[in-house]
Amino acid sequence: MALAGNRDDREFEKFVVDGSGDTAIRTVATAPVGGADVNVRDAAGNSITSTASALDVNVASGTIIANIEGDYVDDSAFTVASDKGLIVGGVFTTDQIDSGDFGAFKINADRELGVFVGEALPTGTNSIGDIANITNVVSVDDNGGSLTVDGTVTATITRAAQLALNTDTGVGNISVQINLGVSFKILGVKIHFAGIPTANDFVVTSNNLAGGPAYDTVLYKADPGTLGVTDLNFVPAGELVIEAGESLTITFTNAGGTTYGLTTTYELLM
Repeated sequence: MALAGNRDDREFEKFVVDGSGDTAIRTVATAPVGGADVNVRDAAGNSITSTASALDVNVASGTIIANIEGDYVDDSAFTVASDKGLIVGGVFTTDQIDSGDFGAFKINADRELGVFVGEALPTGTNSIGDIANITNVVSVDDNGGSLTVDGTVTATITRAAQLALNTDTGVGNISVQINLGVSFKILGVKIHFAGIPTANDFVVTSNNLAGGPAYDTVLYKADPGTLGVTDLNFVPAGELVIEAGESLTITFTNAGGTTYGLTTTYELLM
């Protein structure tokens, strides 16, 4: 491209390449006055723009692939506050997204990642911390209703006390036998007479039903007539158990026909 005038007397104010040909744009190394401004246009006559002294380029077709990789391989050393790596970020928010939406990981104010495990927990819980609040009965077995445990198992059995009374009243001789077919513990035997009865022994005995009289044992004996009392109360000093094969027998010869009321208190041992 030739310009009129001598090199020494022409000024370069501006020259334009309109893109219609293959004219080369050459850098003007030196100029007597000023420099050279180049206005680059596309084939349609549109000026090509620039940002911060860098030419703006639009990709008309195709894609640009960025090869992004971190500075570290797996299990390599990392120095906090100086080394660099790729960060996977989360969002601290209470916002919810719709089904099918793309979304970022949710974190809390301490930058801890929230993990939803609701499908793995019983109904009514939505976080791992709720496990401690579960009050349901959990069955532990082999899906067949049984469980085999290796080693020694220590079991603590708690039973509820089942208290019972046996009462008898009348004016004749007393002959009461308590035979329950199960073990029971004697808590007390008491009797009240309407007046001081004729002198005779009031006797409480345990009887071995299978072994016979050889095993009969006197547990308590007192003579209210000789003592001059109307009330007797037998409370065992220790635990007194009548076994399933035994009975408790209470006898008194009421020669004077004194009205009495007899109460025996015991606890069933099931």
